[in-house]
Amino acid sequence: MNRQLRQEDPDFAPCSWHVILGAVVIVCVHGDLDSLAAPALAACLDQQTGRTVGPDGVEVVLTHVTFLDAHGITTLLAAAHTARQRAVGFRITGCSPRLLRLFDLVGVRAELAAIGSA
Repeated sequence: MNRQLRQEDPDFAPCSWHVILGAVVIVCVHGDLDSLAAPALAACLDQQTGRTVGPDGVEVVLTHVTFLDAHGITTLLAAAHTARQRAVGFRITGCSPRLLRLFDLVGVRAELAAIGSA
């Protein structure tokens, strides 16, 4: 059974996401992942890594992310760290070549288990 949850601020939504609950929890992020969006997404990812167990765990899809700054990277790293502490699988998918290059430049691609778009 899949269930979708949506998080959006109707007054200001530079970033939004929806969560698909199933064997793997999929968090699809849209828009700008910056200092404004990072705290709410961090809370969402913390909740999702606490909801699931096992190696499949949580997949964060960045296909529709239009901007990612240091706050967004820190949020993703913190979520990956939390998932490891909870023995939950965590990976980033749907990364554009630009995002993969950014992750390579700052040295976090392997830690985030980031892979490119299909």
